[in-house]
Amino acid sequence: MNQKESNSNECLYCHAVFPQSKRKSKRYCSKLCYSRARYTKEGSIAPVAFLGAINELVVCSDLLEKGYYVFRNVSAHGPCDMVILKDGKCHRVEVKTAKRLVNGSIQHGPLPKIKGHDILAAVVGREIIYLDELP
Repeated sequence: MNQKESNSNECLYCHAVFPQSKRKSKRYCSKLCYSRARYTKEGSIAPVAFLGAINELVVCSDLLEKGYYVFRNVSAHGPCDMVILKDGKCHRVEVKTAKRLVNGSIQHGPLPKIKGHDILAAVVGREIIYLDELP
């Protein structure tokens, strides 16, 4: 290891080289890079906090293409994310951001304490998996 490598670190977000601080484990060159790394998903410029809303819109679009009328919940908290209507029947939909595990199963975040949905839609990347059958 040469002298330059031992006295500097590379920022994990912007890859800029910055001087080593007293705290040798420092991984970001600035608070801004730390914040951006913490609140954005890799490969995306959208903050992670927006990911749920983005995935809800992805599911809305898919359901509209399938011929459903879609009504989104406008409050921050509610028993479901949207209601769909088809053939005069309403169904409540909950959307969860999920990931696929090595064994192929789907893992998503916690569901609301009170079950307020009829259909659970898991979004893995840009793939939508309806864990309950669509009517």
